[in-house]
Amino acid sequence: MRTEKEMIDLIMDYANNNDNVKVVAMNGSRVNQKIKKDIFQDYDIVYLVENFSEFVKDLSFVDYFGDRLIMQTPDIMDNEDYIANKRIAFLMQFSDGNRIDLTIRDISDIENYIKEDSLTKILLDKSNYVKQIVNPTDKDYLIKKPNKTEFFNSCNEFWWVSPYVAKGLWREEILYANYHIDRCLRKELLKMLEWKIGIQNNFNVCVGKCDKYIKNYLSEEDFNNLMKTYSLENYDKSWNALFTLCDLFEKTAKYVALNLGFFYNQEEAYKVKEFLVHIKNLSKNADRIY
Repeated sequence: MRTEKEMIDLIMDYANNNDNVKVVAMNGSRVNQKIKKDIFQDYDIVYLVENFSEFVKDLSFVDYFGDRLIMQTPDIMDNEDYIANKRIAFLMQFSDGNRIDLTIRDISDIENYIKEDSLTKILLDKSNYVKQIVNPTDKDYLIKKPNKTEFFNSCNEFWWVSPYVAKGLWREEILYANYHIDRCLRKELLKMLEWKIGIQNNFNVCVGKCDKYIKNYLSEEDFNNLMKTYSLENYDKSWNALFTLCDLFEKTAKYVALNLGFFYNQEEAYKVKEFLVHIKNLSKNADRIY
């Protein structure tokens, strides 16, 4: 596996030897001093070029960076007229284990690019295109404090969708039920857990992409209960996951409401939970709900 120095040298050598590349920047975890380095970190690199259409005329230039296992080009997949957008990304997984996510952008877009991501480090600026000081910081990724509307909407969505799960499980439509657990209920639970973590840390922490660092901030009990909500391989476990989600969501929502001065609709939650229990115990031969 090529070392970090070898990879950076490779990236910089290409840029230094290509007159069209004017600015080289790096984003992501490799410029975040709070993140522990490991062997799986990507190299999130941006080349800002003077003549975009000329630069991407021959896409074989990506071969310079090494032998690939696989590559994805989402900008081409989403829009074949990528030249008009003046932006194209090459996501490259190499056979030696390294990965480069290389984005090519037109230098005319430099000001917008600098504003897009606080975790940006300028590695090369050939002609002083970058007019401001750029210091990488994770401020764009910190947990944001919710307002009362965001809190209300999260609670309302959670309790509104919960009966969808119960209905699906009663009908023995487990994929339908589990879809709403995965895509809706757990989404709102994770959001609420983030807000709790934010409160406990003065909204000065981030839990990473896909909440990958959330374990570092939760109690062992809360994390174990969160993990139980992922066990969905049969009807009993899906029912258990549903009620675990409800308990953990309500516990966390009450904490957030108390600490941020929001109103938590206890009566609404109680009625929905009673309805879920009723559906779980409802005979499969029932011809009416009540």
